[in-house]
Amino acid sequence: MTAFPNINRQTVINCFDALVALYAANPIKILDMAVIVLAGDPLPFTINAGTHATQIAGLRRRIDRVGNNYGRNFLISLIEELHNDLVINNGAIGVSMNDFYQNCVLDVENGYKIFYTVDGKWKLDWTLPLQLTQESIVLPIRSISVSNDDIVPKYIVQYVNQAIIAYRSGSYLTSLALISIALEGTLRDALEIKGYSYSHGVQTIDSYEIKEVDITLNGSDFNVRFRDVMPRISSDFLSEAGSVTPHTTRIKRIKKNGRWFLEIREVDYLKDFWSSDVIAVAGQINIGGLGTALSVSRDPAEANILDNSILPDDIDVVVQKVRNNLIHLSGIAMTTTIPSIGMSLENFVNDQSRVFDTLWAICGAIDILYTKKAEGTL
Repeated sequence: MTAFPNINRQTVINCFDALVALYAANPIKILDMAVIVLAGDPLPFTINAGTHATQIAGLRRRIDRVGNNYGRNFLISLIEELHNDLVINNGAIGVSMNDFYQNCVLDVENGYKIFYTVDGKWKLDWTLPLQLTQESIVLPIRSISVSNDDIVPKYIVQYVNQAIIAYRSGSYLTSLALISIALEGTLRDALEIKGYSYSHGVQTIDSYEIKEVDITLNGSDFNVRFRDVMPRISSDFLSEAGSVTPHTTRIKRIKKNGRWFLEIREVDYLKDFWSSDVIAVAGQINIGGLGTALSVSRDPAEANILDNSILPDDIDVVVQKVRNNLIHLSGIAMTTTIPSIGMSLENFVNDQSRVFDTLWAICGAIDILYTKKAEGTL
């Protein structure tokens, strides 16, 4: 339960007390479910001959423990087992489903809460200002029917939370920068399931084998003779229909890491006569940044895990511009019009509604992708 935020001790106790009051006509249910939840605890719980009130008081002392979030985790698991019992047994004496869900809400701080849903999920809920009203952004963090582990990992939740804190303070550029990091992390985790990852130094394009060539002087000209057979022999050079001679290219000297290289350009026709077509090291997709992650995720020929139903593609250019500005921030970058959205990044981040829509859409994509990952349906 690492994705769960720390919750005020009194909030956890109050939630437990509310459940005890809700089950006042059937307290044995709480005791029965506590036995299940604490079965693997170093100090398992067993129902004894004492009164229900005394035994519930003992459970309350456990709920009161804050070390390693013991009380919070116990309460979360207890609620899940009580819910499971309600679903299987069609309720308990004096307990309706609606009342149960209303009592399974934990306030983290003002405008930020955790609640339990009808479909058995724990969700984070942030209430945000939007013009003259308020809207919510919701993110699932746990569903026992899907996985015993967190759905959305803690490191993603932290970035989402910080993005929302920045939004609330009016720091919209910062908010978008933080949510772009959360999006990239989500895509990387999803792409890893598909076999795409990042490795430092991996070649992303094919590298062809090197061939040796002898260069000699012939009067004022140079003779170029390859020691090995090329894909095409020199006698084919003038046999092509429409070929002309001389074949003109452009050559430029380049110094890299203290070594000189010659770069020969316009060689589409010449390359098969002057170089090998044997690949020495095959290039592979390397998810080195947000742009690559988005491209590979959307490409039907590659991962194909992201489409407009999950995340509208007009968001791509905005979050990539924001991410680039994390590294190359400048006034020009902020004020230059982005053709695909018809406005500058500066104007975009000053529009509260657009920023909220971006946060909302990316959180929706995070929800869908991590849920699919947890379900094994990605």
